[in-house]
Amino acid sequence: QPRFYSIASSPNRDAGEIHICVAAVRYETLERKRHGVTSCFLIDRCPIGSQIPVFIQRNPDFRLPQSPSTPKIMIGPGTGVAPFRSFIRHIYNDASVADSMLFFGSRHNKADYLYGEELEAWSKADGCSLITAFSRDQPEKVYVQHRISQPERAKRVWELIQNDGQIYICGDGWSMASDVRQSLEQLAQKYSNENLSEEDAKKLIESRIHLDVWVV
Repeated sequence: QPRFYSIASSPNRDAGEIHICVAAVRYETLERKRHGVTSCFLIDRCPIGSQIPVFIQRNPDFRLPQSPSTPKIMIGPGTGVAPFRSFIRHIYNDASVADSMLFFGSRHNKADYLYGEELEAWSKADGCSLITAFSRDQPEKVYVQHRISQPERAKRVWELIQNDGQIYICGDGWSMASDVRQSLEQLAQKYSNENLSEEDAKKLIESRIHLDVWVV
């Protein structure tokens, strides 16, 4: 059975290379240690220089807008940040790129801030918003959907949506993606001047969403 990983590199800056972001799957159940077949193979048993079979699975709906002036709202906790690193590397220092927001989440800042230095540098250089949610760094768990719902963030998200902003979600399709959708629908209802119904808010958000998610 194949395993799918989002590409985290850009042909603009990584010619001849394809980068992926892999987290080792390790857990214990019924008093037995379990390991992810592919993730642990790549991390533990695949020396540098190894050749392994790969193929490209296309996702034609998950790509940058044709116009660089189209705002982008990117939500990618954990390894879900991979395609957004690709986007960022592709558009880095492009003066025509419109305002964008990236919501990244993980458990701990010090241990799990994937590509943290790159993301921080991009945010400073291009003036785009980087919003983080480190769920275990405070007593109360905080996830990306909570950051999206914060008034100062929600208003900005809504402004970008009103300007034809496109929404990209990558990561867990089981709970995260649905929670994020709900947060987006709620802010659309709250901040719209048109008194959107619940159904109209769902239709609006659905018309802007692009997904690269997985269910385990």
